[in-house]
Amino acid sequence: MKITEYFEVVSTNDRVVHVRLKGFWTDALVAQISTQFLKQFNEAVDRMRGGRFLALADLTELKPPSEKTKESIAQAMRYAREHNLYKTVEVMPSAVTRIAVRQAAEESGTDTFRVVVSTVEDAWVEINKLKPYL
Repeated sequence: MKITEYFEVVSTNDRVVHVRLKGFWTDALVAQISTQFLKQFNEAVDRMRGGRFLALADLTELKPPSEKTKESIAQAMRYAREHNLYKTVEVMPSAVTRIAVRQAAEESGTDTFRVVVSTVEDAWVEINKLKPYL
């Protein structure tokens, strides 16, 4: 099993950390990949060098997350917010995934930093609207 089957950093250009989560993250899978997931995610955030940034989280291929998955996502959200995240634009066409990720955001302390859209194209529109606030 490769982490790229479930998570990848797409890019860290122009003050935007673009990540993709996909597949079905069972609790057993999270036990295997959470350390690597958080390490790669945190490294992508660290590339912003403490400056204000946006995140684009493409979750179109993520199946409804397990409890342990939500905990890992909440840890990633906390880290990003602690390191100057302005807003996250999340691509989630699934209502069930939206609910689970909202719960993860609430577990991270707040969900006011999130913008939820249905397509990657819509996400880039939102990113471009938010960039002037960086």
